[in-house]
Amino acid sequence: MTVNAEKSNGGLNWFVTGLFIVAQLAGGVMACSTSIMLGKCWLILQRRWPAIYKDNHCREPYPEICMRALGPRFK
Repeated sequence: MTVNAEKSNGGLNWFVTGLFIVAQLAGGVMACSTSIMLGKCWLILQRRWPAIYKDNHCREPYPEICMRALGPRFK
């Protein structure tokens, strides 16, 4: 009984699979670091302007962060 082992030209090899895994990990790290930075920015707003941001619910926090960082022209 003989087994015919033909080499496939399609599919993923180990190198490409490793690249996909590394890219997924890098994307996850970027998403986590971005969310941490945005959270820290929001905490800075709450510390500097407690009357506006501490007790009130803000429906659009990203434009508020941008306005306080760059001015009302960029809101």
